[in-house]
Amino acid sequence: MKFLNEFAPIFYLIIGWILGLFSTFIVRLFDNKRERNLFKKKLYSELNLIMPRIIGIYYALNTSLGNMDKEKLNWTYDMANKYPDGLKKEIIENIKKLKEQDDSEIKAFSLQSIKDKSIGKTIIKFDAPILQSYDNAISLFKIDFQKDFLAIRFRINWMNELIELSQYFFRKTFDSNLSPENHKVISSNEIKSYRDIADLTKSIAEIISNFMEKYFKNFK
Repeated sequence: MKFLNEFAPIFYLIIGWILGLFSTFIVRLFDNKRERNLFKKKLYSELNLIMPRIIGIYYALNTSLGNMDKEKLNWTYDMANKYPDGLKKEIIENIKKLKEQDDSEIKAFSLQSIKDKSIGKTIIKFDAPILQSYDNAISLFKIDFQKDFLAIRFRINWMNELIELSQYFFRKTFDSNLSPENHKVISSNEIKSYRDIADLTKSIAEIISNFMEKYFKNFK
């Protein structure tokens, strides 16, 4: 009994220390879970805002460049129905009607839809603050989530660089100091930049869609 009485304070001190560590660990777990949920809500909202715009750019560029075909229309329609917010219903209905036409009619529409350089004014860089920040919050997720998230960020940054490049070529086409040969080169580079953006928007949309299916399937 004397032994127990002498070591009781030490025993209780050790127990208290262990409980203190455990309670800190539990609090940290709850804090991390709360931060993850808050971040996911913000990211979910941002991706749902980005997707319609990406789909719209893909459709607008391919239409304006005369590159539209049935495969592109089917892809655009399927994606537009998955993320309809932000896209006009008339556009989705028009895509539906057009994709039901035969290939020759679609080709005729595509050629008739080729637009002038005004397309360069309509493409602006993406502002995605959630994708571009919150590095501390990302570290709270598993490695797979981090990799997939960074893959989206990388491609959005890449697309913004392409958009900036296309804007440069667009502005240069109005440079009166260019020789006819250089003007032709600049115009060719401008069109190529639009095609590159269109291809990249499709890739980004598919990656984001897979990301949403994987991590936000039952998320509200």
